[in-house]
Amino acid sequence: MPLKVSDGIGSWVKDFQKSKAPQFKGKNDEERRDMAIAAYLSAKRGPEKEETVRQEAMSAADKAAHDKAIAAFKAKGGKVKKLKPGYAQGWTGKDDLGTGMKGMMSKDDTKGFGTSKKVGSMKRWL
Repeated sequence: MPLKVSDGIGSWVKDFQKSKAPQFKGKNDEERRDMAIAAYLSAKRGPEKEETVRQEAMSAADKAAHDKAIAAFKAKGGKVKKLKPGYAQGWTGKDDLGTGMKGMMSKDDTKGFGTSKKVGSMKRWL
């Protein structure tokens, strides 16, 4: 006879403690009691919905303001560019971000001259 929530938690605990089912093999009375309580509460809660309702990240007012700002941006000639995954966070694919940058010199290159002398590629930044 299957257990019902209306039987109460006590009858679930008694049934689990006297059961000879293989899942209870090697379990003491306290472990069986914990399993009975968990099973009772799960049955009381009912079946879980597989599809949960997702809540929007922006409220309706925020979404309207965002759409208005995008429309104004596009009206002025702005283009919305889709980026590859990772590029929006700033990752460019380079492991050493300093390579290929103009005006970057290693310490060995700059120790021969003082701060008053600048390299040609650095002049435009002064």
